[in-house]
Amino acid sequence: MIKNTTKTREILHKKMINSYLDDEFYSFFTEEAIISLKKARRIGLKNFSLSGNIVSLKMNDLISFESSLERDYIHLLEFNSSVVTYSEQPLKIFFSVGTKKYYYVPDFYVKFNDGRKDEIIEVKYKDDLEKNKSKYQNKFKAAKLFCESNNMKFRVIDETQIRTTQLINCKFLLPYRRIKNGIDYLDVVILEERIKHFEFATPKNIINDSFFSEDRKAELLYTLWYMIANDMVSVNLDKKITMNSQIKVL
Repeated sequence: MIKNTTKTREILHKKMINSYLDDEFYSFFTEEAIISLKKARRIGLKNFSLSGNIVSLKMNDLISFESSLERDYIHLLEFNSSVVTYSEQPLKIFFSVGTKKYYYVPDFYVKFNDGRKDEIIEVKYKDDLEKNKSKYQNKFKAAKLFCESNNMKFRVIDETQIRTTQLINCKFLLPYRRIKNGIDYLDVVILEERIKHFEFATPKNIINDSFFSEDRKAELLYTLWYMIANDMVSVNLDKKITMNSQIKVL
């Protein structure tokens, strides 16, 4: 069972800002404009788009999505070892245009462990961005200003950046990230030695040895996917993983 830890997560408050972009547009933030790792608005079921929840092992919680594209992006966040934490619908950014006041809820907040700035992410289909450019213009302005004022980065990403070969590999490897039946670490040592033995090591030539029975080959291959999924050995994730992919010991 996934334990709901949302209420106990750290709340990262962002300073209050009054920043003017031009005479007709300005963005302001109150106590509600925080990164809270807690949904700023509820994601409900929709009739005409895919919405639902993913069990996040990284966050030990259910993560909600409003489209299949957001769902795919969550797979990338789950697999990316540089992502420390992330949250969907993380904050409200308030802004005014003329006398009218609005607020904008971005899709994701992402925190990294590799020196990159925290990011606020909006996930949209490319066609949607092109057709509704004027609709999103002020929202994205407000988000950019918020991030610039708080040492963060705002990015809008579409399916060309999400639905890549890397996503295919992530979906394949994620089930091996945390496996139910455990791993025999003697097999890890055996595989590491075999990888070092080959000038060009691949799953095929590492496993394909007449010394191994078919059942033993299956066990070793299972362990090898576990090793790749947990960064114990390296493989080029920008190319689809096959039995002929080159594998290296880190």
